[in-house]
Amino acid sequence: MNNISKLEFKDGSISFDSLIMGRPVRFWHEQDHEGIYTVTLHPQENPIIKIKHLHKKILSEIINFLISQEYNQLLKEK
Repeated sequence: MNNISKLEFKDGSISFDSLIMGRPVRFWHEQDHEGIYTVTLHPQENPIIKIKHLHKKILSEIINFLISQEYNQLLKEK
């Protein structure tokens, strides 16, 4: 696991340091009432979106990041 720096923008998007890309990646996310995440990459990440295998890897990395954030929050609440 790397040291993640997370930035939140006025448009609601989030940027975090991607291990796969070696740079920050910007995205939006929502979580429904069942806890399922919907993740959308920011338009500035268009080169990633065009490469399907890379797009899938980045989405997996983002979802793992979100789950770890949620898990850490649950631990703090105990």
